Amino acid sequence: RLPMNYDNRYDGIGVIETAHAASVLIFLLSNDGCRKSDIYRNVSHTATMSKKIDMLEESGLVMQNETARGVNIFLTDAGREVALHLSEIEKIIDSSVASNDAFSENNSPHFR
Repeated sequence: RLPMNYDNRYDGIGVIETAHAASVLIFLLSNDGCRKSDIYRNVSHTATMSKKIDMLEESGLVMQNETARGVNIFLTDAGREVALHLSEIEKIIDSSVASNDAFSENNSPHFR
Protein backbone atom coordinates (compact mmCIF):
# COMPACT_ATOMS: atom_id res chain seq x y z
CA ARG A 1 0.00 0.00 0.00
CA LEU A 2 1.31 3.43 -0.98
CA PRO A 3 1.53 6.26 1.54
CA MET A 4 -1.10 9.00 1.23
CA ASN A 5 1.52 11.59 0.25
CA TYR A 6 2.95 9.38 -2.52
CA ASP A 7 3.68 11.38 -5.67
CA ASN A 8 3.03 9.25 -8.77
CA ARG A 9 3.94 11.93 -11.34
CA TYR A 10 7.10 9.99 -12.19
CA ASP A 11 5.34 6.64 -12.63
CA GLY A 12 4.02 5.33 -15.92
CA ILE A 13 1.58 7.51 -17.78
CA GLY A 14 1.63 10.14 -15.02
CA VAL A 15 4.77 11.61 -16.57
CA ILE A 16 3.07 12.15 -19.93
CA GLU A 17 -0.06 13.57 -18.34
CA THR A 18 1.95 16.53 -17.04
CA ALA A 19 1.30 19.63 -19.15
CA HIS A 20 3.62 19.90 -22.15
CA ALA A 21 5.56 16.69 -21.38
CA ALA A 22 4.29 14.95 -24.53
CA SER A 23 4.97 18.08 -26.59
CA VAL A 24 8.55 18.24 -25.28
CA LEU A 25 9.18 14.61 -26.24
CA ILE A 26 7.69 15.07 -29.72
CA PHE A 27 9.71 18.29 -30.20
CA LEU A 28 12.89 16.43 -29.26
CA LEU A 29 12.25 13.81 -31.96
CA SER A 30 13.36 16.33 -34.58
CA ASN A 31 15.44 18.56 -32.28
CA ASP A 32 17.37 16.08 -30.14
CA GLY A 33 20.23 17.76 -28.33
CA CYS A 34 18.66 21.21 -28.52
CA ARG A 35 19.16 23.74 -25.78
CA LYS A 36 16.66 24.03 -22.99
CA SER A 37 15.98 27.58 -24.24
CA ASP A 38 14.85 26.12 -27.60
CA ILE A 39 12.20 24.10 -25.77
CA TYR A 40 11.05 27.22 -23.91
CA ARG A 41 10.82 29.13 -27.18
CA ASN A 42 9.12 26.41 -29.26
CA VAL A 43 7.01 24.37 -26.83
CA SER A 44 6.12 26.50 -23.84
CA HIS A 45 7.71 29.21 -21.80
CA THR A 46 6.06 28.45 -18.47
CA ALA A 47 7.80 29.04 -15.17
CA THR A 48 7.62 25.31 -14.39
CA MET A 49 9.11 24.02 -17.67
CA SER A 50 12.50 23.41 -16.05
CA LYS A 51 10.84 21.22 -13.41
CA LYS A 52 8.97 19.32 -16.13
CA ILE A 53 12.21 18.62 -17.97
CA ASP A 54 13.76 17.48 -14.67
CA MET A 55 10.77 15.16 -14.18
CA LEU A 56 11.27 13.70 -17.68
CA GLU A 57 14.91 13.13 -16.80
CA GLU A 58 14.05 11.46 -13.47
CA SER A 59 11.67 9.21 -15.41
CA GLY A 60 14.50 8.15 -17.72
CA LEU A 61 13.02 9.73 -20.86
CA VAL A 62 15.54 12.55 -21.38
CA MET A 63 19.09 13.42 -20.38
CA GLN A 64 20.36 16.90 -19.65
CA ASN A 65 23.92 17.83 -20.53
CA GLU A 66 25.23 21.11 -19.15
CA THR A 67 27.75 22.90 -21.35
CA ALA A 68 29.35 26.34 -21.30
CA ARG A 69 26.64 27.50 -23.72
CA GLY A 70 23.66 26.15 -21.78
CA VAL A 71 21.85 22.92 -21.07
CA ASN A 72 21.25 20.52 -23.95
CA ILE A 73 18.40 18.01 -23.78
CA PHE A 74 18.61 14.56 -25.36
CA LEU A 75 16.09 11.74 -25.65
CA THR A 76 17.10 8.46 -24.07
CA ASP A 77 16.30 5.24 -25.94
CA ALA A 78 13.13 4.90 -23.83
CA GLY A 79 12.28 8.56 -24.45
CA ARG A 80 12.70 8.13 -28.19
CA GLU A 81 10.39 5.10 -28.17
CA VAL A 82 7.73 6.95 -26.17
CA ALA A 83 8.08 10.04 -28.39
CA LEU A 84 7.64 7.95 -31.55
CA HIS A 85 4.42 6.46 -30.16
CA LEU A 86 3.17 9.90 -29.09
CA SER A 87 3.93 11.23 -32.56
CA GLU A 88 1.87 8.43 -34.11
CA ILE A 89 -0.99 9.15 -31.71
CA GLU A 90 -0.80 12.83 -32.66
CA LYS A 91 -1.07 11.90 -36.36
CA ILE A 92 -4.11 9.68 -35.69
CA ILE A 93 -5.83 12.44 -33.75
CA ASP A 94 -5.01 15.07 -36.40
CA SER A 95 -6.35 12.76 -39.10
CA SER A 96 -9.49 12.06 -37.11
CA VAL A 97 -10.10 15.76 -36.50
CA ALA A 98 -9.61 16.52 -40.20
CA SER A 99 -12.01 13.77 -41.27
CA ASN A 100 -14.57 14.84 -38.68
CA ASP A 101 -14.32 18.44 -39.90
CA ALA A 102 -14.89 17.30 -43.48
CA PHE A 103 -17.82 15.13 -42.41
CA SER A 104 -19.35 17.92 -40.36
CA GLU A 105 -19.14 20.46 -43.15
CA ASN A 106 -20.39 18.16 -45.93
CA ASN A 107 -22.81 15.73 -44.32
CA SER A 108 -24.14 17.16 -41.12
CA PRO A 109 -27.62 18.68 -41.11
CA HIS A 110 -26.21 21.34 -38.79
CA PHE A 111 -24.19 22.79 -41.69
CA ARG A 112 -26.99 22.81 -44.30
